[in-house]
Amino acid sequence: MKIFLVKRTDSTGWDEYDSFVIVADSKEEAIKLADGEEKNAKGWIAKEVIADALRIVLSSFNAG
Repeated sequence: MKIFLVKRTDSTGWDEYDSFVIVADSKEEAIKLADGEEKNAKGWIAKEVIADALRIVLSSFNAG
């Protein structure tokens, strides 16, 4: 299994997901999982995260 950072390709609004960190066998499988969680999204991109160093995978800051 691999780790994927999956992000939306369209804009997000209130009460919507904009990204996921997903463990899956392939990019396609990761995107399918993300699509199942957020049905209103028009598209997703997935990038494999190589876990070879200490790193932040996802940081989400919402100014308010």
